Amino acid sequence: MAFKEGEYKVAVRLYGCAIDLDDNESAQQKIYYSNRSASYCILKKYQEAQSDAVKSTELDPSWYKAWYRKGVAEEGLGDYAAAERSFAAGLACAPRDADLLKAHQEVKMMT
Repeated sequence: MAFKEGEYKVAVRLYGCAIDLDDNESAQQKIYYSNRSASYCILKKYQEAQSDAVKSTELDPSWYKAWYRKGVAEEGLGDYAAAERSFAAGLACAPRDADLLKAHQEVKMMT
């Protein structure tokens, strides 16, 4: 709810609580990390966003949203080559995802 209301600092804290309370084997873990990554990106905390996105991709390498968020974080850090690789990995999982397609095309122009 905090994320949808634009309360991104609160969202970061709440996703952190969910991560701490949930068992590491839960399928929700990838979503918590991925959503916290999105919150960090909006707050321009790209290093933290990248770290959470990496954790999400480790939990489920087929979770295309995590690859998208990892790419957005890497783009924010100025690592366009890494962002391109992340978006490509996401497209391998979800080849028709509009956000991934657009981000991949845009970052390719920067490399």
